[in-house]
Amino acid sequence: LAGNGSNTITETATSGTHSASASTVYVVGVPDVIPPVATITTPLNNTTTKASGKLQIKTKATDNVKVTEIKVYSDATLLKTCTNVTICDTSVSLNSLTSGAHQIKATAKDAVGNTHTAIANITKP
Repeated sequence: LAGNGSNTITETATSGTHSASASTVYVVGVPDVIPPVATITTPLNNTTTKASGKLQIKTKATDNVKVTEIKVYSDATLLKTCTNVTICDTSVSLNSLTSGAHQIKATAKDAVGNTHTAIANITKP
């Protein structure tokens, strides 16, 4: 069997002297157990931001079958949800963040619900 998804197996029986035959078709599913891979390309991990303005956030995701969703967070706050794409960009106002350590997170999900989360730690002065 090849790859993830469905594979079709056909079984055919034919009589030796007659032209009569019968076929049975089986569809066999192969589960997708490989999670997608989420990546934060901007900001880089352990970045110190500016004190004010906007922080641009660029994310991407890959999967062996299909990425169905990318969610981007600043700490626990959901900033953006992108569906059926492999790139999801947004921004966060630095004025809304307190001084100190914060996390930017990108969570990618595939069609069967496998997930992967990437984290970039940032510090606001």
